This record gives sequence, structure tokens and C-alpha cells, in this order.
Amino acid sequence: MIQLRDYQQGCSDALLNNMLGGNDGGLGVMATGTGKAFTLCDVIRRAIQDVQPDTRIIQLVHTKELVQQNFTSMIKLWPSSPAGIYSAGLGRKDARSQIIFGGIQSLYNKSREIGEANIVLVDEAQGMSRDANSMYGELLGDLRARNPKMKLCGLTATPYRMKCGMLHKGKDAMFKDIVYDYGIGQAVAEGYLVSPRTKQTNLTLNIDGVGKRGGEFIAGQLETAVDIDSTTKAAITETIDYAGIHNLGSWIVFGAGIKHCNSIRDELRTQGIAAEMVTSKTSPKERDLIFQAFKSGKVKALVNMNVATVGFDNPNVDLVVSLRPTGSAGLWLQMVGRGCRLIDFRIGMLPTIEQRLQAIANSSKPFFHVLDFAGNTSRHGPIDMINAEDKRTDGKGEAPIRVCEKCYEICFAGLRTCPNCGEDFPEIELAITQSATKEALLSSQREPDWRQVTQIKYEDYTSRAGKRSLKVTYYCGLGVNFSEYISPAWNRCRMWWFDRSNNSIIPDDLDEVLIKAPTLNIPTQIKVEKQGKYWQVLNHCFMPSDHTPEALPMLDKDKPNVAHFIDDDFEIPY
Repeated sequence: MIQLRDYQQGCSDALLNNMLGGNDGGLGVMATGTGKAFTLCDVIRRAIQDVQPDTRIIQLVHTKELVQQNFTSMIKLWPSSPAGIYSAGLGRKDARSQIIFGGIQSLYNKSREIGEANIVLVDEAQGMSRDANSMYGELLGDLRARNPKMKLCGLTATPYRMKCGMLHKGKDAMFKDIVYDYGIGQAVAEGYLVSPRTKQTNLTLNIDGVGKRGGEFIAGQLETAVDIDSTTKAAITETIDYAGIHNLGSWIVFGAGIKHCNSIRDELRTQGIAAEMVTSKTSPKERDLIFQAFKSGKVKALVNMNVATVGFDNPNVDLVVSLRPTGSAGLWLQMVGRGCRLIDFRIGMLPTIEQRLQAIANSSKPFFHVLDFAGNTSRHGPIDMINAEDKRTDGKGEAPIRVCEKCYEICFAGLRTCPNCGEDFPEIELAITQSATKEALLSSQREPDWRQVTQIKYEDYTSRAGKRSLKVTYYCGLGVNFSEYISPAWNRCRMWWFDRSNNSIIPDDLDEVLIKAPTLNIPTQIKVEKQGKYWQVLNHCFMPSDHTPEALPMLDKDKPNVAHFIDDDFEIPY
């Protein structure tokens, strides 16, 4: 029998215990490539074997590939399981099986045929709409009408949707709570995923003027802006040079539309690279053949548009190339996630973190590379610290246009000639980034910054929880400041005070701390790093400098403070 990893078992426990506790809508979060299929299959097995033998379970996904993948995982985990498949794409309709692995497109209006369910378990739950008239909404509504006590739970690597933010928050949320969270940063640190490496590309796609709708770039405008021959040629040339230096042999490339994918594939072939393309227009049979050729190594570069993302599994991928700007943090994470799988699944079976990390380092894929021509890294930040919010906009961004200098016709920017008079347009100048970026794909790869301190301010601060402390604010230039909080009750503050007070002990009483604070030595520099929503002060430097920081007068906390340098909703993480 297959032995689950610790985090897989933990997620299975959390989802099952949540349902046994009478709760509905539990959501498990597991990073791409960490084995969600076996986790959800373990929940199914235990619900029947350990809880109630006649439990009826429907497992929903949105692609036939995931239906087949999850069903196969079920058979590997529990060979005698009473499982069937309901998927038109796979040619099976096992409507009366105790466990149904089904595609939502095939099942959404078949509640009468499949009958009552006790548990509905959704894989890739980020694909669920909150709309009651959507496919998921219609099926769940019908199944709840048949069994009001039915439980819903889900699994996802990206617990947010661009239009509505976190899946378990807000009006009409399908899920109630995240009951387990195992993110990509933790999986990389523990040796279950490969770490990404990225470099600042010489070329950055110019999408100035491309509008947004519902938080995402408007598809037609975006494709017009980026599908430019000279831009594509420059990006592919840079990709080939980079891949040659690093000996990369399996590339997955993301385009901004079908025409754009065609242009990318053709340019790759022109420059001697075996490349194929899959899009929504590719027939299922042809797509399967292309995927097989890519996995076998006959095809080096797979160009795609919204196909090789969720559920696509090829451990050989060692280069992810993004030529598709996106406003969706979830989509960006899914793109990057195509490269993070271990080259050999047996590495994940090693018993210790040290052994797994060493095995990854010694493998043919010690890390994978990301070339982000689309600017998604700086747009969304580290992929293990994405904080999804409702990013809907009114879609009033400017369209990418150009004006013909001969007849003054207003045209889309991507046209080569004026459609009115036939005048040839000059080539659009490429947007080249001259300096290297400081952005990182993982928060652990961010380098903390040293900032020069110009002024310092001490304040008597009381949190909303009623806890008092000394708030220390460092000013490091116009509009740039960082804060930390000091109290005699916190052990970490003893050395902080010792370094600033000529080796004296911090007073036991906070009022005395407040009185003596203005006499402390002031650091000339501080080392800061953004951790989640807030900046943290990590270190201090007292070396002599050509400037002397100034201590501002302490404010009386009973008097109104005109200047606020921190969000009113901020709470100290005690």
C-alpha cells in the first residue's frame, strides 16, 4: 500500500476531521506538485473504510486528464475500491458507482442520473465559480436538494480567484475555512519540490495602455500588444542563448493568445528548436500526441495557451518561459509550478530533509529556471507570499493604439500597415530593461536591504489588544520609514537595549524605558526585509558614518498625532 508523506497525511486528517466534526466547506491547500491526488484519494478511502461503509462520494475536476489521473491514483492507493468514471471525454459513464471520478462538464446536469451523494470532493477548487447558475453551482444545488446533509470539501494549490479573492471569504463563498495549508516555499525547503531560479531578462514586454476587465488584461488588446515579430524574435533568441549556457532541454512557453502562440512556435522552429503548440483549438488526439512527444524529449519546447497549466505533469521541465502577462496571481503560480516537480519521484521518498535536499542537488535538475519576459514576478511578488484580494476594475484602461502619420487613421498598435491607406508602419521599439531586478520568485530568495537612517522617533504605543510598548520608527529618506516595538517583557529586547545603552540592562518598567529611550545610541543603518504584509527590521549598524541620525522629540500619547505612518488596522504580532 502507498505510504503518504507527512503533509499529505496531515491534509487528509484535517479534511476528514473537519467533516466528522459536522463542518462543511473545508479547504485543503497543497502546493503544485506535492501530490494532491493521493491526498484526496486517502480522504475517500478512509471515509468509506474507517467511517461509514456505504458513504457515496463524488470527486469533481474540470479536465478529462485530471479525471483519469485521480482515478488511477485511487486504484494505486486502494486497488479494490468501488470507483468508477463519469467523463464524456474518456468514454465512460459509471453513474451508479459508489465513488465517481467525474468531469464537471459531463456531470453538472446529471444529478438525477447519479443520485444522492454524501460527500463532494473538488480537486483544483480554484476553478469553482460562486455563481449559483454555474456548472458547479447547478450540480451542488441539485445534490444538496437531494441530501441537505451533504458535505463539500476541496483541494487546491491556489486558494483564490482573481475576481473574488480568497475562496473561503466573502459573499457566497463555497468554502468556509482553510483547514490545512502546505505552501510551495515550505515544500521547497523540505525537499519535496525543486527551487526556481530567475534572472532579469533583457527584454520586457511593453503592455502600456492594455486595459483590464475583472482584474485580468483584456485578451484581444493584450495579444495585439505583445504579438510583434521583432519582440518575439528577440525573446526567443535570448531564451535559446540562456538555455544553451545552462544546458536546459525541456522548455514550456506561455503565450498570450492563439496567434501569439503560433508566432512563438514558428520563431522557435526558425531558430532550429523542435517546438509544438497546444491551445484550446488543438484536437484531443493531437494534444495527447504532442504531450507524449514533449515528455519523451522529441519536442524541446511546448508552446501553449491555457492548456499546460493545471494538472499538466512533466518532471523533465527545467525552463519556464513567460511571454504572457497576467493579472491573475493564481495563473502565474500555476505557470511557474510546471517546473517545480522532482526529476525523480524517489527523491521524495527519502526519510529526511537533508537526504532529499542533497539528492536534489546531485540530480540532473537541482533547480529549474524561469525567464519572465512578461513582468509577472514584479507584478505579483514571491509566489509563496501571494495575498489575493478582489482586484476587479472597471476595465477602462487605454487600448494599445497607433495613429497613421499619413492618413491619421487610429489603428491597433500591432498592425504592420495602415488598414485605411496601406502605409507601412515603422517597427515598434522594444521595451528594454537596463537594470537587474531585485524581485524573487520565492520570499526566501529575497535579499534584505540595508537602509541609511536619517531620523529616529520613539513613541508610547498601545496595541488594540491593550499591550503597551516602545514604538521605534526609523526614517530612511523621504516617505520611507520602518518600525519595531520594544518592551521589557520580551526577551529579544534585552540585547537590543544592551547594544544602544553602552552595555546596560533594559529597565523592568516600561515608563522608565520611555524616559531613557531618547538617550540611546542611534544606528546609522538598519537591515530590513518585507515579510508578508509588513517590513521587519532584522539588524542594525552603529559604524561611524558621514551623517548623524537625528532623534525626533517624543510625542505625548494623550495629544493627537497629526502624522500617521502606519495603517490603522495594523496589529503587533505578539
